[in-house]
Amino acid sequence: MPTKKSKKSIPSVFTTAAHDSRQSAKTSRQKSAAASSDSAQEALESLTPRLLALPQSAVSQPRTDVRMAASFVLAEIVPRVNAVAERLRSLPAAEFDFSAVADLKPGALACMASQAQLAASSAQTATVRLPADLLDEATALKVRMLKVCAHQFAEDERLGSEIADIRAGTGYLDLAEDLLRLMALYKSEATTLALDGRYYDRKDGARAGTLSERIMGELRHTPTANVARDLTWRAYAFLAVRYEEVASACRFLERSSDGEKHFPPLRAATVQGRRRSRTQDAPSTSPSPLPQPEQPAANS
Repeated sequence: MPTKKSKKSIPSVFTTAAHDSRQSAKTSRQKSAAASSDSAQEALESLTPRLLALPQSAVSQPRTDVRMAASFVLAEIVPRVNAVAERLRSLPAAEFDFSAVADLKPGALACMASQAQLAASSAQTATVRLPADLLDEATALKVRMLKVCAHQFAEDERLGSEIADIRAGTGYLDLAEDLLRLMALYKSEATTLALDGRYYDRKDGARAGTLSERIMGELRHTPTANVARDLTWRAYAFLAVRYEEVASACRFLERSSDGEKHFPPLRAATVQGRRRSRTQDAPSTSPSPLPQPEQPAANS
């Protein structure tokens, strides 16, 4: 009777070493994430007085992904700016505010921290329920306005990307903010939208504003969300202005090379980043090869 072969045992020294290595890497990642979070929070706390001092006229809802914009500045712009910092310093003070260079990194970190706070506070609204009639009316209006905009702006890359961003909104807060954005489009692009004779109603813009106010009124018992949203908008407004101050100077310095490419408008860079992300995440559309039938064995 054949004896059963025993499995080779792996020396404990190797399994222990592998386990320790994985634990060390995990601990390192956790410490890195915690440090990043701490530095972002510190940057937000440091900048908050300046953010609150911004005039209300300078603050509006960001028409882009705040987190992606901040990541772009941290990952790509800060290193590029550091490489030309001395050239930037040589520019006349009357033409360029060099202090904007020092504001880039903390401004981007403050955006990350404020966006995280907004996400956390928005989660608190998950238990809130809007009146059914308000939710139905607001949702139907958003769908109708999006249909008009999508049709009329199909060939407009800039407005088309904004419509896609509005369409992606989820939750009550997004619904309220999306209606405000659609109201703004119905004002700024009224002539073009009026060409749609099937779904367009010029009164929908005002309806969107009214319904947005009603939704926000229902959510006012969660003031932390409103505060966090305002701070996020202010952080992005601050970053956008300081970024453009630096980016315009860098475009000038690199005007004979790839300045426009390396320092694009912040919103445009964010749209491009989102497209790359979607392309990378998209499943492959290439068909899988069909299995080949087995060939009969040749006669010997």
